[in-house]
Amino acid sequence: MTVSKKKTEYSKKLDDPRWQKKRLEILDRDDWTCQECGNKEDQLQVHHLHYEDDLDPWEYDESQLITLCKECHGLKHKNPADNKFAQYPAKLINSQAFQALNAPGHRILAYVRIQLTIKNIGTKRKPKFACINKNEIQILYAVLAKKPWSMANAVVTRGIDELLHKGFIKVIEQGGRAKGHVSVYGLVDNYLKWTKGDSPVSVRRPYRKRGFCAKEK
Repeated sequence: MTVSKKKTEYSKKLDDPRWQKKRLEILDRDDWTCQECGNKEDQLQVHHLHYEDDLDPWEYDESQLITLCKECHGLKHKNPADNKFAQYPAKLINSQAFQALNAPGHRILAYVRIQLTIKNIGTKRKPKFACINKNEIQILYAVLAKKPWSMANAVVTRGIDELLHKGFIKVIEQGGRAKGHVSVYGLVDNYLKWTKGDSPVSVRRPYRKRGFCAKEK
């Protein structure tokens, strides 16, 4: 099947009453507000955070759908940095932690992953690919404030804390010791252990628990 034919068939599915019902449910859940920029005035659309070939638009879990204005939705599909979800490993996409991520967490995770450098540390005959900078990740507020991210500082902080809490990243070096001293993060796979009900991150400083908080036995 050609790409154009797939797009035509997909467009027809968006007219299906089952999708229209699901779409209205997501719009109501998000208070008819763009979850990226807070826009309530312009045309609103419902965006899939990732796509699977064997699912119809209305068959996705609600956690994989968010409300966006037309402009933010367009940026999602035009900018490769904003549409990496289909390239995530299956174990990540299928994890409870990923499926429970809110919009800020998804955005920060996408920003983190485009910083990764994958290189062949083996030979041409026996290649072995590895991420060589997984413990050198910087999450820069100044960059995320600009397009296509357009995230307020408070939203960035919420996204970072969610990734820490759910076990996607860890703090390698805490920033703020001096002007220009930024925090450094590393990738971890504790998200595979996360389940709903794990201890939430405290929002009060300085008691904030910055890291994966597994449920106490």
